[in-house]
Amino acid sequence: MVGIKDVAALAGVSISTVSYVMTGKRPIGAKTRQRVLQAARDLGYLAKNGSPAPLNGETHFVALSSPVHDSTSYTNYCAYFLNFLKAARQLGYETLLLTEETGDEQLRSIIDTGMVDGVALMDVTMNDPRIELAQFSTIPFISIGHPMDEINVPCIDTDFIEMGEMIMQTLHRNGHDRILFIGGKKIDYERAGGANYLIRLRTSMHAAAARYGIHIDEEFTDNDDFDAAENLLERFISDKKKYSDRNTRRAVVLE
Repeated sequence: MVGIKDVAALAGVSISTVSYVMTGKRPIGAKTRQRVLQAARDLGYLAKNGSPAPLNGETHFVALSSPVHDSTSYTNYCAYFLNFLKAARQLGYETLLLTEETGDEQLRSIIDTGMVDGVALMDVTMNDPRIELAQFSTIPFISIGHPMDEINVPCIDTDFIEMGEMIMQTLHRNGHDRILFIGGKKIDYERAGGANYLIRLRTSMHAAAARYGIHIDEEFTDNDDFDAAENLLERFISDKKKYSDRNTRRAVVLE
């Protein structure tokens, strides 16, 4: 049977280092830690609850990592969750839903203990700490959404850059030169660099607006629903100071 000495020899580290990696009793550098875990997987060895135990191949579990925040829209995310679970079940996998707010520490623990065969990331921010973990992982990752930097993790996303360009092209073609952009909760544009799709759309719209000579006013809603957006719009239109020029053609964009 494979033992801790074999893992240490293959990883080129001491037995105590392997023990610390497996038990988490002491912090170990990321590169050394990954080397030890890879050696353990290659040899079919895994420490569980502090004791060596053999790996049994595939777990037939996948993880869906979607940190839950105060600003999380449960209605929007529910459809993603249910369809992901359904698709995974059809392929013979059960789903482990990870909702820790920071996301990376909980995910690291799941990976290191060999509980899942792969991971899908949701609610990816521009500076998402989970992406670095994904790039060094020994199991497959996929990101629903694209962060700021180019990464070696497969990403599935709508082209929000092109979407923003098309919005502004249409408004310019119809003669609008001033628009109101109504966004969701402002914290979603700030947390960890901002939600990737919000930032990409907004950035693209501003870039296009500068080229077409369109002025953008921005407002953000406290509540992520249509009633909040409607109330905000009514207040904005009634503010004569912001719309004093009767000759200005205006439009509204709801994020």
